[in-house]
Amino acid sequence: MHALIERAYRLKTISTSQRTGFYKRFSNLGWRTHEPASDELAPEQPRLAAEIGQALIARGLSHSEAAVICGFAPDNLDNPFLAEAARLRLV
Repeated sequence: MHALIERAYRLKTISTSQRTGFYKRFSNLGWRTHEPASDELAPEQPRLAAEIGQALIARGLSHSEAAVICGFAPDNLDNPFLAEAARLRLV
């Protein structure tokens, strides 16, 4: 909701006083810290970075080469472009 207000303000669709009024209402409703219905939405799982990494590997690059192309050190475990290795799990 905040992003919509900021976008409208930057496009000069709403005035400074309207923007301030929206933020005051959000504060009164408690929406500045917790937007309505946000607890009902499923958590988002980013997929684009992993799909880019998979596409690079599918084209014949090694995991190390794909990591370097994506701007990560080959041994960096926090690389979002390379899918996590399959792990054992309790069944």
